[in-house]
Amino acid sequence: VRIRVEAVDDDLYEFGNHWAMIHHSVKNHSRYVYKRMFRSINVSIIENDVAGVLISRQSLNVTEADGGYYNFEYLPIGMPEYSTFEETYSIRLNSEPFTQVQVPIHFDEINLEIVPSVVEIEPLNWNQDHVVTVRAVEDYIDEGIDHMNKYVVVHNVSSDGDLVYAS
Repeated sequence: VRIRVEAVDDDLYEFGNHWAMIHHSVKNHSRYVYKRMFRSINVSIIENDVAGVLISRQSLNVTEADGGYYNFEYLPIGMPEYSTFEETYSIRLNSEPFTQVQVPIHFDEINLEIVPSVVEIEPLNWNQDHVVTVRAVEDYIDEGIDHMNKYVVVHNVSSDGDLVYAS
């Protein structure tokens, strides 16, 4: 008798490769008694899921949007047309979590506005994109036409009930 055994692909990261044991049993028919013992079999399960956070973009370019001085000229209605006032990117998980996962976003709050500042991801929507919007904060200071500041945005991952995604 040949028996085929397959692991279920469940999208959960289960701490790397792990083991399962297969036990055999034979039910006796009332007329027959089986006296043969069957060995249990250890099976190595190779994990194919990897825990992680996927971020759709590596860099964004935003400009101050609500008027003020630009290149020593007052612009009451906003920046020139080629400016990008806000940009978006998305966050999602690489594997299904056991419980809710939080992704707090750390950034320079004086110069940037990021909404939401904490992305909450549930086990039911782990593989869906969660959109984050980034805007430059208007400071009404003329920094010149070629002035550019670079800011780093840091994403942390935490979970109270999921050991894989806990910090």
